[in-house]
Amino acid sequence: MTVTLTVMGGKHNGRQIPIHVPEFRIGRDQRCHLRPNSPEVSRFHCAILQKPNGVFVKDYGSKNGTLVNHRLLQGGELQLQDGDIVEVGPLAFIVSIVGTRTPTPEPAPAEETESQVIEIGTTQGEPSPNDTVAIRVDVGTAAGADRPPDAGPIWAYE
Repeated sequence: MTVTLTVMGGKHNGRQIPIHVPEFRIGRDQRCHLRPNSPEVSRFHCAILQKPNGVFVKDYGSKNGTLVNHRLLQGGELQLQDGDIVEVGPLAFIVSIVGTRTPTPEPAPAEETESQVIEIGTTQGEPSPNDTVAIRVDVGTAAGADRPPDAGPIWAYE
């Protein structure tokens, strides 16, 4: 299945974030895939989970909770439907779910030797699934001491 988060509002309105891993973590910690720069977002806030029976959002017991269709989810898990709205701190996303294929984990990426920066909105084109993307992006898929090798790409959102 293909799962995408589309940014609602702000200067990145309409920006699409594809979910390519079974557990896409959102929070300020470096091990998260999407890292909003906001004190309203916990270090490990929530995750978008792709399971054989559907797509779910799981709140990790965050201080402010996660909103799904304007309803508070705190410390629990809820199945998502195509078109649902997920809010994490000041950020809001529309969830797009297409197809029914079961997700497969990404292979561990090769060690990166150089950092690459991609500026959203430039003429460099759309990012690939292995890029780190958002407003200003550092490619950070290399496994590190604090990061599991299957963690997937990092999206730094400022």
